[in-house]
Amino acid sequence: MAEPTDAAPAGDAEIALARRFAAGDDAAFERIVSLHGPRLGKMAARLLGWNAADAQDALQEAFVNAYLHRRGFLSESSLDTWLTRIVINVCRGIHRRRTVGLKALQSLFQRSAPGADQASAVDAAAAGEAVRAAVRRLPRAVREIVVLYYLEEMPLAHVAEILRISESAANVRLHRARLQLKQWLAEDFNPRGFDHE
Repeated sequence: MAEPTDAAPAGDAEIALARRFAAGDDAAFERIVSLHGPRLGKMAARLLGWNAADAQDALQEAFVNAYLHRRGFLSESSLDTWLTRIVINVCRGIHRRRTVGLKALQSLFQRSAPGADQASAVDAAAAGEAVRAAVRRLPRAVREIVVLYYLEEMPLAHVAEILRISESAANVRLHRARLQLKQWLAEDFNPRGFDHE
């Protein structure tokens, strides 16, 4: 059985920890980092295309932001939701900074290597990489929905709350993401254009 210190506090314990943190208790901050850091780090990695170094940088920046703005934490949302929003915003910033140089590189790659690597074998490792690559290709707003819903296994209502959109908007983005991923994965595993449906 896991020690109580290994799990995120629930209910009143989380509220008390959040209040201590907001009041400037450094021990509460350390506890929050140890409780929420692993999950938020995985989420950052997924949002940043499974880049471990970028994810670590994003997580550190997010916790610095949380620490600097701790007195601004309001209990209108849970501590977990607040921290998740901070990580998402940091990842968005990293993505924005990256996008400027990436657009030129992407257009060069697409002209020089159309259809590269289509002949790879269909096995678990290749399938996993194909899915990660397809998720990386999704627009940021849609990728966030996919990561939070499928990979972080959050209920759609919670995803909508974190992203500050309506649940129906989240559902539409998720539907569009599924259609786009299905198309890209079918192309990756069906390079000659045969239709399996």
